[in-house]
Amino acid sequence: MKLPTKIALIIFSGATIGAVAASFLVFSFTRSSLEQTIGNQNITVIASPARDTALNLVFLLIPIFFLTTSVVILFVVVFVVRPITRLTKTAKAIAEGNITERAPEISTDEVGELAKSFNAMAERLVNLNEETKAILQTLPEPLFVLTEDGVVTSVNRAASEMVGHSEKEMRGRLLRDVLAGIALLEEAKDVALKIEEGVAAAKPIKFEEVSIKNKVFEVFITPVKDYQGRTSHGAVIFHDITHIKEIDRLKTEFVSVASHQLRTPLTVINWYIEMLLSGDAGKIEGAKKDYLQEIYGASKRMVRLINDLLNVSRLDSGRLKIESTQTQLEDFIENVLAELRPVAKEKSCDLLFKKPKVKLPKVGIDQSLLRQVIQNLVTNSIRYSEPKLCDTAVTLEKRDDKEYLVTIKDNGIGIPKEIQARIFDKFFRADNAIRAVAEGTGLGLYIAKMIIETSGGKIWFSSEPGAGTTFYFTIPLTGMKKKGGELGLAQSP
Repeated sequence: MKLPTKIALIIFSGATIGAVAASFLVFSFTRSSLEQTIGNQNITVIASPARDTALNLVFLLIPIFFLTTSVVILFVVVFVVRPITRLTKTAKAIAEGNITERAPEISTDEVGELAKSFNAMAERLVNLNEETKAILQTLPEPLFVLTEDGVVTSVNRAASEMVGHSEKEMRGRLLRDVLAGIALLEEAKDVALKIEEGVAAAKPIKFEEVSIKNKVFEVFITPVKDYQGRTSHGAVIFHDITHIKEIDRLKTEFVSVASHQLRTPLTVINWYIEMLLSGDAGKIEGAKKDYLQEIYGASKRMVRLINDLLNVSRLDSGRLKIESTQTQLEDFIENVLAELRPVAKEKSCDLLFKKPKVKLPKVGIDQSLLRQVIQNLVTNSIRYSEPKLCDTAVTLEKRDDKEYLVTIKDNGIGIPKEIQARIFDKFFRADNAIRAVAEGTGLGLYIAKMIIETSGGKIWFSSEPGAGTTFYFTIPLTGMKKKGGELGLAQSP
């Protein structure tokens, strides 16, 4: 017997017994009181059959009233409270994740209709859940669903194929333990820990270039929230970018080979042009000399482009060597700026250097790479400023006992807001930059960014169109990270 039924019977029995007992008690108490009162007053009461009958009827109605009330209570408990209790229990079970729970449909009244509607909703949830699972299973990308503790709760078919284990074998295990048994990068455990930390952080995160079984993946972590908006799980998706990386590798190799093949004849051309302009092959005057000057300038621009392409290919392929030499940073920057002052003088620009007040400790830098970064940023600030009005200031400071900060500020044309997100992209040049200076490769900022970030620093900027741009980059106090690449930086004339 169910609990509500037991309660109803207890209430019904108790109410019935209480009603009978109460009626007799009331009857006895009332009659006794009347007799006592009459006796005390010495009043002779003449019995009346009609009055006795009415009095007895009144006392008979009292237990009937109580009995009726008990029946009503029993009806409410059995036909209202009990179904609602069952419906509440079903709702709680579904809310806790048991979507197969159903409410009993034992009546045709409003409560019964509510139970039917509730069951229909639960059935739709089951169907939706099954459809979602089917969709996830057909996804070509490996998918893992983790708890905040990094425990695998479910995977799709692609994930099982990637790891080589079934969902049943992986469910309930930590992701780091699941990935530890497959051909992952040497830092397999570190990657898995980062993923678990990303899930625990409850925010979207992206990791690049995770190698698994000779494939390269991008890893995306997306928090999964419950109906109350709380993060309950994290979805981890492995996006296969192997073919993209292979295409990039082939493009890089092509650019490298083509650049090498072009660089040699251009170097020879420049050498002969310099001989002609210097008069080693006889005196050249007038228009001929002007023509040679134009050719020489165009040839030098071609060499710079080729060198930029070579440097991009070396950076993208990871073949660029980064060496570190202990250097007095403020002296180094001052020397680089001295090399650039003739360029600034051509546009009547002021080129200032704000040294730190206190001499800084030496730091390990790759002088060739850092020179390239400073040259690119300072040259851009001069090029994209109005002649005679330009003002470029370079500042060096130590901050947070962690890094050096170099700031390059100008009052040039600025960068439009709508294209600022693309400013570090390869071959990208803003329209206002092209109008100001037709020449340019769109590679300088990309190279600067790659050099700084590869060596352990950060680079960013702030800009206001028409009011100038400020570039910032950092160098760790521990120095630029060494990297054992094959090739150095290709230097442009």
